[in-house]
Amino acid sequence: MNIRTEVIIQKKANDIWQVIGIQFDKIHAWASFFKDSKPSGENKFDGINFSARDTVVEGGTNTHSLDLFDSEHYILSYTVTAGAPPFANKAGAEWALEIIDENTSKASITVKLELKEGITEEKVSEVKSWLHKSSNDMLEDLKHYVETGNLYPRKHNA
Repeated sequence: MNIRTEVIIQKKANDIWQVIGIQFDKIHAWASFFKDSKPSGENKFDGINFSARDTVVEGGTNTHSLDLFDSEHYILSYTVTAGAPPFANKAGAEWALEIIDENTSKASITVKLELKEGITEEKVSEVKSWLHKSSNDMLEDLKHYVETGNLYPRKHNA
């Protein structure tokens, strides 16, 4: 299952990349879904000195291990290597930026899940709905943060 969400952000791609890419390990600083995050893993990619982030969310902890980190093309992908949802065999995401013009970019998240066998259609529908909402919320948090320099009220109030 792949769930893709996107948003237009009135900011240069490089400015957005600083937040989602270079500061991959600091997602808790702006995204309301995350309570804490810190870098982990050895240095494998140019531009950063870590290869994963350990995060704390409402439901526990997880680790996002980078599979791809491409600052030139503004794309990264990761696999959840610890703390994946109990209904998934594999979970991960791809974040990407597309330059629209000098001061406008499209940010996207594609969440990738391999669901376990035997998951009911009702549960699949529930998961899809939750993934759409949480991805849209993260992009909304990101947009507000990079365009205004302030936290989205949902994060500020968390």
